[in-house]
Order: sequence, then C-alpha cells, then structure tokens
Amino acid sequence: TKQEEWIWNLYKAYQKALQDANALDFDDLLLLPKVLFDKAPAVLKKRQEKFTYVLVDEAQDTNTIQFELMKLLVGANGNITFIGDDYQSIYRRRGAVMENFLQLQTWWHDLKMFKLETNYRSLPHIVEAGNAVIKQNTRQYDKHMKPNRTGDQQIRLFTFADETDEAVQIITLIKKLHEETNKSR
Repeated sequence: TKQEEWIWNLYKAYQKALQDANALDFDDLLLLPKVLFDKAPAVLKKRQEKFTYVLVDEAQDTNTIQFELMKLLVGANGNITFIGDDYQSIYRRRGAVMENFLQLQTWWHDLKMFKLETNYRSLPHIVEAGNAVIKQNTRQYDKHMKPNRTGDQQIRLFTFADETDEAVQIITLIKKLHEETNKSR
C-alpha cells in the first residue's frame, strides 16, 4: 500500500541519517550487542567473564531483546538478581513483556524469590482498593499487599462533566479542605 511504502522510505531515510551521523538509536544499542554475541561467541564469553553478577532493576518492564541479553550475559553461572513488581508493569506500550518476569523460574530453576508485601507509602483504604483491582489480573505472582500506615479514610469518587467542571470541583475541594484545616488549628 501507499502508506507501507511511505513508512518503508521513512525508515530507510532514518537509518541513512543514523549511519551518516555515525550514531545508534536505543533499539540499536540493544540489538547490535545481541547480534555480536550470536556471531562472535568469544566476545560473549569475555563479557560473561567480566560480569560475574548481573542486577536487573524494574525487571517487569523488560522487553524481549533485553531479556535475551540478560540470559546471554549471565550464561551458565546464572548469577543474576531481578528486582521488580508484577503489580507495577506499565511499559507494555514500549514493548515490555510481563511474561519475562512471570516466567523467571523457567530459565533459573533455583531462583529464590523474596516478596515484599508491605506498602509503606499508602494508607489502608488505598492499599485495599489496589488489592481489589489487582486481584482481577490473571497473570501475576500470588501476594497480598498490607499497609504499614494506619487510618480510616474512605475513597471519594468524583464525576465531572468536562475538564472545566473537573477544575472547578477540585479547586472547591481544595478551598474547603484548607478552610477545615485552618479552623481546626
């Protein structure tokens, strides 16, 4: 189609501009090491010897090529630590594959998992609401968040006709809360 041809021509122009500038984009920084490791096992072996331990933060948001690079870099020794939270995967639109994180034990059978189930930030009503929503997920690790903080607040629901109504209602609420705070002092 015309659109596919236009996209292909745009892609070729972009690749030529990168080459002319002797530059790489983010995808290249991931793909080219993978290609190099596949074509030159000696280079991979040298990298594996250099990196005895690998730490992966926000592991729930890794994409396929990042996950493949991790597997290659740790090699047979498997000295890898993942830090992540399946309740907080937010980058699917950028190619993150949650299944990577959920299937870690497929690749590393003796993996030890430590679940941090205490929420130190939010009040109980927020944690419980989050648990209720997250419980609907079909693909996740089994855990139940518990609040560390106390309080008996309730969640308030607001309905807005449009963005102007939203702004007016929020401003009114802020003024009311401010007045109540000043009265109680």
